[in-house]
Amino acid sequence: MPSSVIRHGASQVPPGLIPQLPATYRPNDILIHPMSHCAMGDELTSVSNTSFASTAYPAANRAIGFMFCIADYFNVMKVWWVNGTTATTDNADVGVYTEAGTTLLVSGGSTAIATANVVQEKDCTDTLLPPGRYWCVFNQSGTTATTMASAVSIGNLRMMGAAQFAGAIPLGGTFTPAACAAAVLPYFGIAGRTQVA
Repeated sequence: MPSSVIRHGASQVPPGLIPQLPATYRPNDILIHPMSHCAMGDELTSVSNTSFASTAYPAANRAIGFMFCIADYFNVMKVWWVNGTTATTDNADVGVYTEAGTTLLVSGGSTAIATANVVQEKDCTDTLLPPGRYWCVFNQSGTTATTMASAVSIGNLRMMGAAQFAGAIPLGGTFTPAACAAAVLPYFGIAGRTQVA
């Protein structure tokens, strides 16, 4: 047998071409949020922070984001968040930034928080995200309205890759991640369909 060919099972293949196990492909969720498999879902489950409760927002205009990674194209059709037991006074926005945070790709814009204990959704310009890594970010203009959130420890939030920054309503053009300073992870995300709930 020539030295440039090695045996692999019953066949002969050139070096470097040994068949590999097929990659496991999982399609995108139709809703992407902190609990999604492409975001923080496994990590949140591992630290038992999978329940969400009405929570005071930690600070006015503190944008909170999580990173997600998609293996296929995703068409963002709506953004959404879940209101807590108090839904007055403040405005909110949800958007998607590039991995580097240098570009806001899509957002819902400034929206009055209305109706307690509901999923609040907002139309946005349909935006096709190619496979890759992105930031999904939520911001609230004040602390009067409460949000549904998981009380994840600050250490776990940092370990799972969540971040915050001094934001604005509506969200600005760039996102400069900083370490989370409060044990609050709001329940929010993006939708690939016209109706969230």
